[in-house]
Amino acid sequence: MQAVAKYQSGNPQFKFKSIHARFKKVKYYKQLERIIKYVESGGTRAQKFTMATKFMIEMFKKREIIFCQFTTKTFSAGLERKPKK
Repeated sequence: MQAVAKYQSGNPQFKFKSIHARFKKVKYYKQLERIIKYVESGGTRAQKFTMATKFMIEMFKKREIIFCQFTTKTFSAGLERKPKK
């Protein structure tokens, strides 16, 4: 999708026929407009959802590692008791 938008934005005077000849999957001009809109907005809804999901999974993994390190330090520090005098 990005290649189509970049090709069209490189020279806005390109006719639709030349774009269609280079990118066979683009069948209609309206489809070309939709692709350009998707690229400008950061992708389709599904692509944005996938990116957000991957980001959240990475954040949870980082938080889990930090939390595990914190809890092991806390519990191990709490288990050590000083002998009574």
